[in-house]
Amino acid sequence: MAKDRPRFVGPVVVVAAVALVIVGAVLRRFSPARASRNAAALTLPAAPLQPPFQLVDVGPRLISNQTTTPVLVMGQGLTQGDVLVLGAPANREVVLAAADGQRGWARLPGIDLPAAQSEADVKVTLRRATGALALGDARLTIANDLHFPDPVGLAVTGGLACAISTPTDELVCATAPGKPQRRQLGDGPSAIVAAGPSARLLIGYEYLPELWLLTVPGLAVQKLPGPRAVTGMAFDASRAIAFVAEHQGNSLQAIDVGHGGAVLWRTPIDPGPGRVALAGDVVAVGSKQTGEVQLVSAADGALVATLSPSPGMPIVGGHTAAFSGRIDGGLAVRDLVYSKQRGLLFVASAGPNIGPNPERMEVAMNGGVTVIDVKKRAVLYHLGFGAGVSEALALEDARGVLYVSDIGLGLVRAVDVEKLARGPAAAVKALQSSVAIPPPDGFPSIRPAAELGVQGRAGPELHSGPKALALDGHGALFALDRLSGTLARFQTSPFKLVEQTPLFDVLEQPQRRAGQIVYYTDVGRTGMSCDTCHVDGHVGGLLFSKTRPIRLYRATSIRGSRETPPYFIPASEQSLLGTASFVGDRNRYQNPPLNPSEIAALALFTSEIPTPPNPFVAADGAPPASLTLPDGAVGNPRAGVDLFFGKARCQGCHPGPLFTTDQSPTTRGRYLAVGMPAHFPLRPQFQDGVKPEAPAQSLNGLWDLFPLTTTGVAGFSAKDDKLVVGSRFPLRALLERRGDIPHGNLAVLSPGELNDLLAFLLTL
Repeated sequence: MAKDRPRFVGPVVVVAAVALVIVGAVLRRFSPARASRNAAALTLPAAPLQPPFQLVDVGPRLISNQTTTPVLVMGQGLTQGDVLVLGAPANREVVLAAADGQRGWARLPGIDLPAAQSEADVKVTLRRATGALALGDARLTIANDLHFPDPVGLAVTGGLACAISTPTDELVCATAPGKPQRRQLGDGPSAIVAAGPSARLLIGYEYLPELWLLTVPGLAVQKLPGPRAVTGMAFDASRAIAFVAEHQGNSLQAIDVGHGGAVLWRTPIDPGPGRVALAGDVVAVGSKQTGEVQLVSAADGALVATLSPSPGMPIVGGHTAAFSGRIDGGLAVRDLVYSKQRGLLFVASAGPNIGPNPERMEVAMNGGVTVIDVKKRAVLYHLGFGAGVSEALALEDARGVLYVSDIGLGLVRAVDVEKLARGPAAAVKALQSSVAIPPPDGFPSIRPAAELGVQGRAGPELHSGPKALALDGHGALFALDRLSGTLARFQTSPFKLVEQTPLFDVLEQPQRRAGQIVYYTDVGRTGMSCDTCHVDGHVGGLLFSKTRPIRLYRATSIRGSRETPPYFIPASEQSLLGTASFVGDRNRYQNPPLNPSEIAALALFTSEIPTPPNPFVAADGAPPASLTLPDGAVGNPRAGVDLFFGKARCQGCHPGPLFTTDQSPTTRGRYLAVGMPAHFPLRPQFQDGVKPEAPAQSLNGLWDLFPLTTTGVAGFSAKDDKLVVGSRFPLRALLERRGDIPHGNLAVLSPGELNDLLAFLLTL
């Protein structure tokens, strides 16, 4: 019988016996008497839980397709090499260049869209390189800037008037008359100047670290090294030297064009530089964010003077003339031109900035021309036109005529330079004439034609938007019309409009274009437009408010704001539609209130102004290992990531990927106290005291913001009863400020750690 027993019975019996012994031992160990003293001995290390592979969000959520864009991916279990999958209509896959588990970095290519489509929402998912899919998805909105021409620069040489469009990378040149000649340029042309005396053009770029020297008429290119983020240029033909302003590092550079683009000197200047002009032995550069004009030695780059209007400087014309004693500085400098014969620099702006005053007059805008004596380093007076937005200048020095374009009203003014230069009493009579630039036949109007040009309102010419001016030296003046896409040619003697040539097709996205027209124009002839406070959709200095409580407020940036309601400062509007209606009506003094189509168009246009791609990240979109800060210190952005999300405790108020609690409906509209003063310390007796609380600002694009905080105390200071630049690096000024209430956990950081944190913040 034994031999018939199954072969596995023996082993089973043995195993069962062993199991009984083990069970008995376990029961004895866990008897009440022994359980307590043996608990620690029986605790085994738990296997680490693997986080789920998950996509939570991507930012910035609004991007432009005019160039490549670095993005931050938020999630769990992220690793380098994971694949970001962009759905229709993008249909692209992008590999994460770096990741640390909860964050990943990549750079998205420019994604083309149909020309008539102003934006597209794209579903974003994530997968491993092996194909495993992550939980969750996110959304990106792509603004179709590739098909939204924006003419911003003009130069005349060799019988050609040539214009550039930044988002579409185009150069278009025209003769008078003649068929336009077109050329594709590099990534984001942003400034153009005639590089005489030979027929050449010099072009600087927003995204390309090059200068292009083009020969007219064939437009052959010689490429030279140059800075990115170029805002303005002037060219010294006698020495073949270009003076180039850029806003990435906020510097003015002298570049030897005749010797391969060598940098002769580089000088730090005010944040947010704009146009540049040669002014004798100095170079003048104006700031769009500080309202100051700086004079720099052309020989060696030494800073000679920093100038802005002061209290008591005469204002001639316009409603702010009675408030010259309450000037607190300047508004955004839009253009400059120098009269060699008179030694005067003429500056186009929305006027001297009127600060806190006992009358509580809140509207500082009085567009016109400010006169500066270069040798005396003195700001003399301002000629205000009382309406519109003075944008560009051109000077016939020999004839003594200054031409001033008005982008808000759609006209060009001729000003008698002799009267303008003689002093305030004569300057009041300096305006000679104004010539309107009508829109092309059939151009769509933002309002019924019968409602324009009546009851004190601007006429239909407001649809043109002259952005830049240039003289050809032979009796012709050209104006580049930003809003209608045309080139207007004037005869200078007598001054009259001769003809217009279409350069750019600006109507492929008609509602968005209508919104741009509403944004830049002064329909009510109040001197105010959206652009006067938020220059080109960005910041515009420190302004005595248009609302309550009344105090000095920073004019905030509109870039990327569609994702971070509530809007306006103090925050009062929950939608861009509401903001467009509220602010637009006030800008016009209700003459007339915006109609529904204007509100919708303005809301669309502002909603599609993205935060520009960060220039401080690496080519693959990831934070670099080292970054030189604006004040010369060096930080490690990668170490700054850990500090931001860890020891410094920044993420509680500034969570990624937009780095504000306003990015989520569940945390939106929070006001926080972080130790900031109740108001800017300038004439506090005329400002309302308010709780020192503010919304958590989005940190995206922080590298290009000046000043910081709603009251501007990080960046601006008060001196001699006016605003001056207190710090060129407002971010450090903010983080090193120690108020009664801690700002995060910054006090525990070492100086080196603070530099690392600052370096990371500059990459957002």
